[in-house]
Amino acid sequence: MKLEKTRTYLYAGIVLLILGFVNVYADAVIRISTLDDLKKIGTDSAFPLDGDYILAQDINAAATSTMNNFKRIGDQEKPFTGSFDGQGYAISGMDINLGGNSNLGFFGYTGSTARIMNLRLEKFNIYAGGNVGALVGYNGGGIDQ
Repeated sequence: MKLEKTRTYLYAGIVLLILGFVNVYADAVIRISTLDDLKKIGTDSAFPLDGDYILAQDINAAATSTMNNFKRIGDQEKPFTGSFDGQGYAISGMDINLGGNSNLGFFGYTGSTARIMNLRLEKFNIYAGGNVGALVGYNGGGIDQ
């Protein structure tokens, strides 16, 4: 009888441990749902450059053509070193224009630990001097389909 109670407590403890881990991991991923969310990456303490991000839906970024343009995510001094999983969604209609600056793209500069995956970019316009790419201006990390 005592052995059965011990097993029950052990199984319950393992289940709680697993559920706790899953919940902590889910809280650690930052969901990106809007253009405003994208603009916060690296500029808001809740959206750090070393964060783990997932794109929650397609984002139309056409508003970047009439505002003060989208600022790239990460630069040489402060590269993006986190992960960004587009989950197959697209970001479309973005304009990036920082004059003659180099390392321009949606991600300006990525560090060696950066991982970008499953992201579609559509109708991007980038105006720059050198090291330009729609996805990454300078890539030091990993990019997967």
